[in-house]
Amino acid sequence: MALLCLAEVLADTDPVVATEMFLRYESISATYDPTNHHYDDPRVVAITAHVRGIIHRINGRLTEAHHELRKAYGIFNEIGHLWRATLTLIELDATRVPNGSHSDFYLETAALIIREHFPRSFLVRRLGRWLRAYDDPIVANLSRSKREVLRNLLEGYSPKDIARLKRLAEGTVRNHICEIEGAFEVHSIQELMAACYRRGLGGASWSDDFDPTAHSVTPTRPPALKALPAGRRASL
Repeated sequence: MALLCLAEVLADTDPVVATEMFLRYESISATYDPTNHHYDDPRVVAITAHVRGIIHRINGRLTEAHHELRKAYGIFNEIGHLWRATLTLIELDATRVPNGSHSDFYLETAALIIREHFPRSFLVRRLGRWLRAYDDPIVANLSRSKREVLRNLLEGYSPKDIARLKRLAEGTVRNHICEIEGAFEVHSIQELMAACYRRGLGGASWSDDFDPTAHSVTPTRPPALKALPAGRRASL
């Protein structure tokens, strides 16, 4: 378990060593005594699938990564391990399957759960300043598709990149951007970014200087944590 935890912790900072740790873990677990009472512990199975998914993603095996993370989410959800299920949703959002469109379904579900249940946890830092989007009156009134475009802009993507990522026409993305600019009462992407900065908004990325204890939260009850819809499975 120490090797498994090390692999998870090192995945963002030293992916080569993280991969080595996980391979060592798997070499041990492959000969693990099945009569041991921890062998079928669903928590161990789920954490292993979660970390295996991250390692697959590090090594470019995105389809396999997505499969393992969905497996982990299903187990965490079933046993009621809420914070782990939420973390897996965030990792699913970061795992973009080749030739598949990308939406904020995973991230938005995770953000709503965090605001309801974990408003002072490390998960707040994990989403950083994007978590404030769900309290911001302008962003909250945008459609989901426009929020996704705004998030991508804040993460540094160009309109062309966003169109490719979301499998949309570039003209459609630019139309969304124009409507977002109108909502913020600005006239360019540069002015939009500045307006977001002034409002404390940013991309969905880890933020060491984002203090969860200073974060004002007005909880909105999230949708029930449940198995991911079949339609989502088909599209991803």
